[in-house]
Amino acid sequence: MRIVFNYLKLKDDFNRLEVLHWGHFAFVLLGLTFELTNGLGIISWLVSVSLLSIFYRSFFITKKELFYSFWTFSAALALYVSYKVLFSDYTSLESSLLYLTGLSLLGVEVYILSSPIYYPRVMWWEYDFRYRTDLKVEIFDESLEKSESRITDLRRNAGCIASFEEIKPGTTIKIESSRYFKGILEVEIVSKRIYSLGRPYSYGVKFCLNNHEEVSAYNDLLNIWKNESIERRQRKFTPKITNEKV
Repeated sequence: MRIVFNYLKLKDDFNRLEVLHWGHFAFVLLGLTFELTNGLGIISWLVSVSLLSIFYRSFFITKKELFYSFWTFSAALALYVSYKVLFSDYTSLESSLLYLTGLSLLGVEVYILSSPIYYPRVMWWEYDFRYRTDLKVEIFDESLEKSESRITDLRRNAGCIASFEEIKPGTTIKIESSRYFKGILEVEIVSKRIYSLGRPYSYGVKFCLNNHEEVSAYNDLLNIWKNESIERRQRKFTPKITNEKV
């Protein structure tokens, strides 16, 4: 898998993420260091710091490459910090505040990255398209003829579009669907995930929402998306009732 970004568009986000990532590492490390003053042995501290450094090295790679294992690392770190604050005998008030500050920075980082632009939701376990929340739309622009695509994620004024058309990040395209909303929605391609041959490109897009009509169309699309998600989930887990003659 390869990911291509519109780096100029996301420069501020990338800088912010870098500061946040090493920021919560620094606060967790400081919290661990403060435990020395509360009875933690130097050997235990050295072992903990070594393991934490190894953990963060891998954690940084998952963030940099946007691997989905980033979420596993984030959950593991949150559990570790929570354990330190709630149950560790060596945690003082000062170290608790440092740990909680680090946890807050992790939360902000997770919030920024929980966008379809970075991490589109992937229902890899669901093979039956009847239960996937994919909405069929058509995309086009001045140089691109209308082609059928699918919206596979929709959150926070951003989304993910799966299409076999190759489009360069930074390009602005239009979305149309007579079934889900009226008019035309304009989106900017911000990221592009390239998987393997035979699979569509996965585009992270930002909705431009230039006027009231586009805002209204986006809200209609979002409502349809939420309703479809609930309906398909219920359809999957509701047992089918068949009328059989005895």
